[in-house]
Amino acid sequence: MMSDFFLLDINEYFDISGSFKINVFLFVFAIAVCIAAVIITLYRSSLQRIVKQLSRLEASSEESARTLGELGLDRCIPLKMALSREGRLTRLIGRVGEKIYTYEEYNTLSKKKGFCHERVDFAEARFYIRDGKGDEARNIIENYGASMFRTALYCVFVVAIYVCLMLFMPEILSLISGAVN
Repeated sequence: MMSDFFLLDINEYFDISGSFKINVFLFVFAIAVCIAAVIITLYRSSLQRIVKQLSRLEASSEESARTLGELGLDRCIPLKMALSREGRLTRLIGRVGEKIYTYEEYNTLSKKKGFCHERVDFAEARFYIRDGKGDEARNIIENYGASMFRTALYCVFVVAIYVCLMLFMPEILSLISGAVN
């Protein structure tokens, strides 16, 4: 019984050339879903943390901008990754001295040979909440319930679904095989 749980071969139910172990596919899929959930949670929590800190310190202009060290976020790798590429966080949080391009300017520059994005020195870079983005910042602070507990619960739920699928998959595949034949 236990070996069937780990060695479910779809070729026993359908005539498929080659070896396709459905349990391996589902296991890898479940692990990928769990890893994606953890990455998303880390990103969302880092977004919420920087917005909370900048709001608390009232960093809403270039004059009142703060470094990641002043915010206590200088070791937050997901935050640094999010701040170094274009996305929701960079539209909400500005960096003192950053170059802002229009769509047309960026397209023109990106087609030129040798163009590369500006590298951010996170030890010296100062950040602030962009003008007119206060409502979005408040929304993130109030409604972003990023929690590792929820993510862990979600991952347990995904693993439980995987176990249930592995327990009932032989019966499901036999039913489908009988209906097809």
